[in-house]
Amino acid sequence: MPKIQITNKGFTPLEITGSYRRSPKGDLSLTGFTFAETMVSVLIFSILAMAILSVLTIGQKAWHSDVGKVELQQQARLAMDGMIREVRESSSAGITQPADGGNSAQLDFTTVEAGGTISYYLESNQLIREYPAGTEKILSGDVETVNFSLSGDVLIIQLDLGKSVYGADLNFSLKEQVRLRNG
Repeated sequence: MPKIQITNKGFTPLEITGSYRRSPKGDLSLTGFTFAETMVSVLIFSILAMAILSVLTIGQKAWHSDVGKVELQQQARLAMDGMIREVRESSSAGITQPADGGNSAQLDFTTVEAGGTISYYLESNQLIREYPAGTEKILSGDVETVNFSLSGDVLIIQLDLGKSVYGADLNFSLKEQVRLRNG
Protein backbone atom coordinates (compact mmCIF):
# COMPACT_ATOMS: atom_id res chain seq x y z
CA MET A 1 0.00 0.00 0.00
CA PRO A 2 1.43 3.40 -0.94
CA LYS A 3 2.10 5.94 1.78
CA ILE A 4 0.17 9.17 1.66
CA GLN A 5 2.02 12.17 2.80
CA ILE A 6 -0.01 15.09 4.17
CA THR A 7 1.56 18.48 4.05
CA ASN A 8 0.10 21.37 5.95
CA LYS A 9 0.58 24.69 4.33
CA GLY A 10 -0.40 27.45 6.79
CA PHE A 11 -1.59 30.93 6.17
CA THR A 12 -0.03 34.09 7.44
CA PRO A 13 -2.30 36.57 9.31
CA LEU A 14 -2.13 38.95 6.37
CA GLU A 15 -3.42 36.31 4.02
CA ILE A 16 -6.32 35.46 6.34
CA THR A 17 -7.52 39.04 6.84
CA GLY A 18 -6.71 40.19 3.37
CA SER A 19 -5.17 43.43 4.60
CA TYR A 20 -2.35 43.56 2.15
CA ARG A 21 -1.92 44.93 -1.32
CA ARG A 22 0.41 44.58 -4.18
CA SER A 23 2.75 47.40 -4.90
CA PRO A 24 3.43 48.52 -8.47
CA LYS A 25 6.55 46.37 -8.38
CA GLY A 26 4.41 43.30 -7.66
CA ASP A 27 5.52 42.59 -4.09
CA LEU A 28 3.21 42.58 -1.05
CA SER A 29 3.15 45.60 1.25
CA LEU A 30 1.30 46.20 4.51
CA THR A 31 -1.57 48.65 4.70
CA GLY A 32 -2.73 50.61 7.76
CA PHE A 33 -4.18 53.89 8.91
CA THR A 34 -2.47 57.10 8.01
CA PHE A 35 -1.81 59.77 10.60
CA ALA A 36 -4.62 61.93 9.15
CA GLU A 37 -7.12 59.06 9.38
CA THR A 38 -6.12 58.40 12.98
CA MET A 39 -6.51 62.08 13.91
CA VAL A 40 -9.97 62.28 12.27
CA SER A 41 -11.04 59.18 14.23
CA VAL A 42 -9.77 60.67 17.50
CA LEU A 43 -11.59 63.95 16.76
CA ILE A 44 -14.89 62.19 16.06
CA PHE A 45 -14.54 60.08 19.21
CA SER A 46 -13.77 63.20 21.29
CA ILE A 47 -16.84 65.02 19.99
CA LEU A 48 -19.05 62.03 20.80
CA ALA A 49 -17.53 61.72 24.28
CA MET A 50 -18.15 65.43 25.00
CA ALA A 51 -21.75 65.17 23.80
CA ILE A 52 -22.40 62.15 26.03
CA LEU A 53 -20.78 63.89 29.00
CA SER A 54 -22.93 67.00 28.45
CA VAL A 55 -26.12 64.95 28.38
CA LEU A 56 -25.11 63.12 31.57
CA THR A 57 -24.27 66.38 33.34
CA ILE A 58 -27.63 67.92 32.44
CA GLY A 59 -29.40 64.76 33.59
CA GLN A 60 -27.53 64.77 36.90
CA LYS A 61 -28.46 68.40 37.57
CA ALA A 62 -32.12 67.70 36.81
CA TRP A 63 -32.07 64.64 39.08
CA HIS A 64 -30.57 66.54 42.02
CA SER A 65 -32.95 69.45 41.47
CA ASP A 66 -35.96 67.12 41.56
CA VAL A 67 -34.68 65.31 44.65
CA GLY A 68 -34.08 68.65 46.39
CA LYS A 69 -37.61 69.84 45.57
CA VAL A 70 -39.10 66.60 46.95
CA GLU A 71 -37.04 66.98 50.15
CA LEU A 72 -38.33 70.54 50.62
CA GLN A 73 -41.92 69.38 50.12
CA GLN A 74 -41.51 66.52 52.61
CA GLN A 75 -39.93 68.77 55.23
CA ALA A 76 -42.69 71.37 54.87
CA ARG A 77 -45.48 68.77 54.98
CA LEU A 78 -44.09 66.99 58.07
CA ALA A 79 -43.57 70.26 59.94
CA MET A 80 -47.01 71.56 58.95
CA ASP A 81 -48.81 68.33 59.92
CA GLY A 82 -47.20 68.32 63.36
CA MET A 83 -48.07 71.98 64.01
CA ILE A 84 -51.66 71.59 62.80
CA ARG A 85 -52.25 68.58 65.04
CA GLU A 86 -51.12 70.48 68.15
CA VAL A 87 -52.57 73.91 67.34
CA ARG A 88 -55.99 72.45 66.53
CA GLU A 89 -56.39 71.46 70.22
CA SER A 90 -55.88 75.07 71.34
CA SER A 91 -58.36 77.89 71.65
CA SER A 92 -58.01 81.38 70.27
CA ALA A 93 -57.79 82.65 73.84
CA GLY A 94 -54.78 80.37 74.42
CA ILE A 95 -52.81 81.78 71.47
CA THR A 96 -50.48 84.71 72.01
CA GLN A 97 -50.41 86.96 68.96
CA PRO A 98 -48.69 90.25 68.19
CA ALA A 99 -50.17 93.38 69.68
CA ASP A 100 -51.07 94.76 66.22
CA GLY A 101 -52.97 91.55 65.32
CA GLY A 102 -50.86 90.99 62.18
CA ASN A 103 -48.51 88.24 61.13
CA SER A 104 -45.96 86.86 63.53
CA ALA A 105 -42.90 84.67 63.06
CA GLN A 106 -43.52 83.10 66.46
CA LEU A 107 -46.54 81.26 67.83
CA ASP A 108 -47.09 80.63 71.53
CA PHE A 109 -50.16 78.66 72.65
CA THR A 110 -51.47 76.42 75.38
CA THR A 111 -53.61 73.31 75.27
CA VAL A 112 -55.36 71.42 78.02
CA GLU A 113 -53.17 68.33 77.48
CA ALA A 114 -49.87 70.24 77.43
CA GLY A 115 -50.29 72.03 80.74
CA GLY A 116 -47.78 74.63 79.57
CA THR A 117 -46.87 76.88 76.67
CA ILE A 118 -45.84 75.37 73.33
CA SER A 119 -43.84 77.66 71.05
CA TYR A 120 -43.01 77.55 67.34
CA TYR A 121 -40.43 79.96 65.95
CA LEU A 122 -37.76 80.42 63.30
CA GLU A 123 -34.08 80.36 64.28
CA SER A 124 -31.16 80.13 61.82
CA ASN A 125 -33.35 78.78 58.98
CA GLN A 126 -34.76 76.08 61.24
CA LEU A 127 -38.34 75.79 62.46
CA ILE A 128 -38.15 75.08 66.19
CA ARG A 129 -40.76 73.61 68.57
CA GLU A 130 -40.15 74.42 72.21
CA TYR A 131 -41.95 72.43 74.92
CA PRO A 132 -41.45 72.31 77.83
CA ALA A 133 -39.58 75.58 78.27
CA GLY A 134 -35.94 75.12 77.32
CA THR A 135 -36.49 71.86 75.38
CA GLU A 136 -36.16 72.50 71.65
CA LYS A 137 -36.92 70.19 68.73
CA ILE A 138 -36.09 71.01 65.11
CA LEU A 139 -39.18 70.46 62.94
CA SER A 140 -37.64 71.49 59.63
CA GLY A 141 -34.51 72.93 58.10
CA ASP A 142 -34.17 75.20 55.06
CA VAL A 143 -37.01 77.44 56.30
CA GLU A 144 -36.80 80.97 54.92
CA THR A 145 -39.95 82.41 56.55
CA VAL A 146 -42.78 81.31 58.79
CA ASN A 147 -45.88 83.41 59.48
CA PHE A 148 -48.75 82.84 61.88
CA SER A 149 -51.92 84.90 61.60
CA LEU A 150 -55.00 84.51 63.79
CA SER A 151 -58.42 85.63 62.62
CA GLY A 152 -61.23 84.67 65.00
CA ASP A 153 -60.90 80.96 65.57
CA VAL A 154 -58.92 80.33 62.36
CA LEU A 155 -55.13 80.28 62.43
CA ILE A 156 -53.29 80.68 59.11
CA ILE A 157 -49.81 79.16 58.92
CA GLN A 158 -47.48 80.05 56.02
CA LEU A 159 -44.16 78.19 55.53
CA ASP A 160 -41.61 79.16 52.88
CA LEU A 161 -38.67 76.81 52.37
CA GLY A 162 -35.74 77.19 50.01
CA LYS A 163 -32.26 75.94 49.24
CA SER A 164 -29.71 75.91 46.45
CA VAL A 165 -28.79 72.68 44.62
CA TYR A 166 -26.09 72.69 41.91
CA GLY A 167 -26.56 76.43 41.46
CA ALA A 168 -30.36 76.18 41.08
CA ASP A 169 -32.50 77.95 43.69
CA LEU A 170 -35.35 75.72 44.85
CA ASN A 171 -38.35 77.14 46.71
CA PHE A 172 -41.51 75.67 48.14
CA SER A 173 -44.37 77.38 49.97
CA LEU A 174 -47.12 75.81 52.00
CA LYS A 175 -50.12 77.59 53.50
CA GLU A 176 -52.74 76.01 55.77
CA GLN A 177 -55.77 77.25 57.65
CA VAL A 178 -56.49 75.63 60.99
CA ARG A 179 -59.87 75.90 62.68
CA LEU A 180 -59.28 75.83 66.41
CA ARG A 181 -61.48 73.19 68.09
CA ASN A 182 -61.67 74.81 71.49
CA GLY A 183 -62.34 78.28 70.14
